[in-house]
Amino acid sequence: MKHLETHRILILFSYLTVGMAFLITLVVFFWLLYPYKPATFNHLPHKVTPRVVEGGKFLTVEVDVCKHMPIAPTITRVFVDGVIYQIPEYTTVNDVVGCGIRKVQIYIPKGLPKGEYFISTTYRFRVNPVRTIEIQTRSDKFKVVE
Repeated sequence: MKHLETHRILILFSYLTVGMAFLITLVVFFWLLYPYKPATFNHLPHKVTPRVVEGGKFLTVEVDVCKHMPIAPTITRVFVDGVIYQIPEYTTVNDVVGCGIRKVQIYIPKGLPKGEYFISTTYRFRVNPVRTIEIQTRSDKFKVVE
């Protein structure tokens, strides 16, 4: 009798294990295949002011964005003029859902060579434990002078 009880418990445990594995697989496939849309960027390329800026000064970029998910992105920006000059990435604290135009101040490094540039920005949204959505945008061209 005791052998029969142990056998039933093992069968029940194996069914529970297979069922849980099936549910976890379904959740992972959902996370991988669901068409997440964390944000929409409008009016590309982004407007910049001023169009001519000195190294060591700030440039203002107007970002017209609608955030659909309350996730703070990791942002990577690079200055591009044929050669790519990367600045450190950072994670924003802005996780507010909604639409609007944000004026972002970007410091132009003093060591950036003079020339005509645009800013390429990559926004990385970690939407779940197994998936990250990347959105790339760029700015209008501007000149860096000495």
